[in-house]
Amino acid sequence: MLETKLVASVSNSLYCIRAYVQVYRNEKAKKKRDRHEGRAGQTPRTISLHQTKNNYFH
Repeated sequence: MLETKLVASVSNSLYCIRAYVQVYRNEKAKKKRDRHEGRAGQTPRTISLHQTKNNYFH
């Protein structure tokens, strides 16, 4: 019983970490793309919008 609980919690935390890494990579890529296209002024607004959307879905 305890073993299955442990495995479930570990896999759950791994899933959360993976999701977080995915979001982080997306943000990094978006920043790089924005800088490349010369729209650096718009980055803070898009990032804050993205974060609030994530907070609602969690």
